[in-house]
Amino acid sequence: MRRMFALSAVILCLGWAWASAQEPAKGGAPPRSSQSTPTTELSLPQLKMSGQIYVGELAPDFALTSSTGRELALSRLRGEWVLLHFVPDRRDFAILGEAQPDLARMGVTLVGVCKDNPQSLRSYAQREGVSYELLADATGEISAVYGLYDAAASASRSGFLVVDRSGRCGWR
Repeated sequence: MRRMFALSAVILCLGWAWASAQEPAKGGAPPRSSQSTPTTELSLPQLKMSGQIYVGELAPDFALTSSTGRELALSRLRGEWVLLHFVPDRRDFAILGEAQPDLARMGVTLVGVCKDNPQSLRSYAQREGVSYELLADATGEISAVYGLYDAAASASRSGFLVVDRSGRCGWR
């Protein structure tokens, strides 16, 4: 039941993202440049960073170490539909774990992003049989750029982002 709910939600999101990509934007957010520019403000013990991206913008590129030990850049996935799944805790990856084979058959590459270190993600992926790559966003910087980081709690928030074949955000 849980698997079917997660898969249904993803299919709905991908369908909406595809339809949105086919039509020009009407109303909504004001036009912005094709690159998202994160805003920064300095706090005493740490640098806080936050960002916001909009449907139709190029997804900000990044490179993170994955659970397989390699560095994966988002730009290397151009030409594929990508579903980025941001989570605050690696156990939250279980929600889409069972749906990954179905997503792959639909041509969607699932990539998880979590604040854990690469070794923890590797152990988790091996222990739980996670077959897709999990990326280590140890500093939370990438989650912040995508608007999914709570600086006050020093933790990432859960969220999804669909990136179309041209590298544009189709749904968040």
